[in-house]
Amino acid sequence: MRIDIKRIENRINEIGNIGKVSSGGITRFPYTDEEKKTKELIINWGNKIGLNVFEDSIGNVIFHKDGLKNNGEVILMGSHIDSVPNGGKYDGVAGIVSYLEIMEIFYENKIKTKYPLEFIIFVNEEGCRFPIGLMGSSALAGRLSKEDLYQNKDKEGLILAKEMEKHGYDPDKIMEVKYPLEKVKAYFELHIEQGGVLDTRDIPIGIVDGITGLSVLTVKIEGISGHAGAFPMEGRRDPLISATKIIQFVQKTALEYGNTARGTVGDVRVLPGGSNVIPSTVEFTIDYRDLNFGNMKNAIRKITRYSKEISSESGVQCTIDVNQLIKPVLSNDELIEEISNSAEKLEIPYMNLPSGAGHDAMIIGQFCPMAMIFIRSVGGVSHCPEEHSTSKDIGLGTKVLMDTLLKVAK
Repeated sequence: MRIDIKRIENRINEIGNIGKVSSGGITRFPYTDEEKKTKELIINWGNKIGLNVFEDSIGNVIFHKDGLKNNGEVILMGSHIDSVPNGGKYDGVAGIVSYLEIMEIFYENKIKTKYPLEFIIFVNEEGCRFPIGLMGSSALAGRLSKEDLYQNKDKEGLILAKEMEKHGYDPDKIMEVKYPLEKVKAYFELHIEQGGVLDTRDIPIGIVDGITGLSVLTVKIEGISGHAGAFPMEGRRDPLISATKIIQFVQKTALEYGNTARGTVGDVRVLPGGSNVIPSTVEFTIDYRDLNFGNMKNAIRKITRYSKEISSESGVQCTIDVNQLIKPVLSNDELIEEISNSAEKLEIPYMNLPSGAGHDAMIIGQFCPMAMIFIRSVGGVSHCPEEHSTSKDIGLGTKVLMDTLLKVAK
């Protein structure tokens, strides 16, 4: 059974043309026409190879292949098709195309596994338009409420639930999305590495030991606006001054907590935004991650305490909302061994490494055995137009995953 590298490449390119912007990158947000068009394309491919396709009430798409034993137990795979602003065409999509390739090979060769096989396109994994990333998998785990959908807004003030309704989904049925994860025998996710570890060591695939925990905070600092020339420096209540100190403290704290800690401020809004106007309000996000959950919680407490103190000293008001707090999750040892054995049998070089990026696997892996396969990212770049993983490397990862599935789902 041969992996069709050209088919993988063509599908990635075809999906990559949807949501392509003038800079060459991809902007494909949830609950948009671009997302809808991408789903329709992939669903069409799935239908042609005999997969049963179901879209739930919030927009997760589930592709199902019957097994010889259909008692509710299943082998599950998953990834996403939404992107960051001006992102790359491999993030998330490489996994979806890999699962399609495996299903097509099984279809062509009339291969039936003992357990049914499913893969899911999880909605709003990135959380860039609406700050509620890993949304689709969180809903499957029963960790998303109707209130979450009505309270979340994008930068234009559009309410998540209302945007869902515009595209034919029903946020009021969120609890019906819950999936029987206790019936999942194993969950696999294939993804590009998004870092330079594999590329630097010239190794095509990685086997993930575990995924770092993730916390996303929104900080809002309110001061007093005024004329940049007329308002004296003394007595100003400029929220941007406090914000810059807090942002620096995020970096300082992450450096103090060691090699697996990551602290990032990547979205800052200054209002009203005039060059000759003292800001009235500053809002920014903090993305904090660590493989050590205790250290992560301590760091967040330190950052929160410092933010309140520095704002109080400056005479501005600071509020902090925790949008997400997800524990680190370790990969299943038995699945790691199965993947390793497959790579060795196929003579494909690999290494073990942790994932600093968050993935839907960190939600699903809290309920069932989980493992991830990483594909080398050329140059270690991701979330940008230059993001690239070769079709050959994706094919090698697909080959390892297919061999592993034939053992685990037999």
